Amino acid sequence: MKVTTRQLIITTFYKLIAKKGYDKASLNDLVKETGLSKGAIYHYFNTKDDIFIATIEFLFESMMRFDFLDIDNITKKNYKLILKNIGNNILNFGQVDPYYSRFQFEFINQAFRIAIVKDYLIKFLQKYLEFFNSFFDHLYKKNIISKKKDHEIIKQLFFMMLDSMVLYKTLDIPFNFEKNWEKFIDLILNEED
Repeated sequence: MKVTTRQLIITTFYKLIAKKGYDKASLNDLVKETGLSKGAIYHYFNTKDDIFIATIEFLFESMMRFDFLDIDNITKKNYKLILKNIGNNILNFGQVDPYYSRFQFEFINQAFRIAIVKDYLIKFLQKYLEFFNSFFDHLYKKNIISKKKDHEIIKQLFFMMLDSMVLYKTLDIPFNFEKNWEKFIDLILNEED
């Protein structure tokens, strides 16, 4: 598949931000890394913030695909394993993409400075929460687990735990992510077995 000039700018900027941070990544760096002229870059983007936002949009679209999950084939026997795999896939994304954790840190950091970046961060987090809501709603609907009085809290706990673990991983805090995610699932859903 041929990479467009716009895609080249976005993917290169993604790596630059991950390597240097948003404040130190410059248009000159982008020119050097892409081999494009400043005019070619300005043809697609007016400002550095515009490139950053396009990069976030690109990342958002690629990360928010949950089509890997065949929700109709979830059963009482495999739902915990599926939850563990979902968490492990999200937590290990940084191993597949070595730039992701550092870019995510810059994404969060710039959300305090750029209003539209904050909006994307909120959308990003809401999408994850929606995913857990739909996942658990499906489990309740199919009687895979019983709906409890505090079922909304359980869905939010899963989201918050995973989000916290992603933050720990982003900051390179030593933590046994897979084991803790597995233990969390077992603790929260222990009476379902």
